[in-house]
Amino acid sequence: MLSFVVQQGVIQTSRRERLIPWLGPALRGAAAAALKARMLLHAGLHPHTGRHRRADRPVPRRGTYGAAFELAAPPQGRWMDHELVSRAVVLSPSIVPCDPGWDGCLSFEVLLVGEAAIARRRDILSSLAEAGSFRGFGVEGVPFELVDLMPPNKGKLAASCLPAFPVASEGVVERLTVRLNSPLFLGRLNRPKRSGLLPVRFIDLFQAAVRSLQALFAWHAQPLDADFEALAFAAEQVKCEREAFTEFRQGGVAHRIHDAYELRGVLGAGVYRDVPWSLIPWMHWGGRFHVGQHRVCGAGGWSLELGYDSWATATPL
Repeated sequence: MLSFVVQQGVIQTSRRERLIPWLGPALRGAAAAALKARMLLHAGLHPHTGRHRRADRPVPRRGTYGAAFELAAPPQGRWMDHELVSRAVVLSPSIVPCDPGWDGCLSFEVLLVGEAAIARRRDILSSLAEAGSFRGFGVEGVPFELVDLMPPNKGKLAASCLPAFPVASEGVVERLTVRLNSPLFLGRLNRPKRSGLLPVRFIDLFQAAVRSLQALFAWHAQPLDADFEALAFAAEQVKCEREAFTEFRQGGVAHRIHDAYELRGVLGAGVYRDVPWSLIPWMHWGGRFHVGQHRVCGAGGWSLELGYDSWATATPL
């Protein structure tokens, strides 16, 4: 059983400041920096160097910061490639509106997976509240303030809720709209063709969902047991009917190494035909827990809409 908590809120920043469209890395980085500084101070360490004031000892990697923003030790008897393991905390801000009259309010969501992260929910939220004044957004330190926080929603996902193999007798969803709520970064889609974007195939989304869920269950619950080859074969048969995906490109600066980088992914939505019902739970929970690169910053999240009429609102973000 995979335990998780979802909590939504609103932050307020100045609409006069220039902000990048997607603040996922900036929000997570600010919250992590504030939490780490508080943990260092409580441990009697220097908040910037991580060293004891009177002894040259490295900062411990355990505690709230480690459980929230670093990889924990794998459960006994289990092994996974660290590159496939998803962190326990996802901070997911909405896209900054293009409207010039935007009032500076931005909604966000905190997703906590596993008992260790859930137990430290208050510390994580307190650090998020401190982050706006401690570091702010980006290299310029644009300040922000936590102005609203909704009650947390607790949930559990059983492995049995994810079909172990496709069942033809369950039928199909004639038309399924997958709407990206945040940029999607997948290895295949990060290399657009010269003539335009590579098509976002259903199998790309499905396999990304499977990888994310496999990692989360293996790390925080129990390994999933399913016929992944048969599920993937069923997903490969699903065709895209219409799509409105656009390229997403955004620059940034990594504070730890003071180096610039560029994010390349996609935004938008697509309509897929004749999707087996057995694949729908995988797609729903994959989008709910986020997939792909930069998942911890809120990338790779989507929502599902059944029926052709949903295309009327399936436009790029």
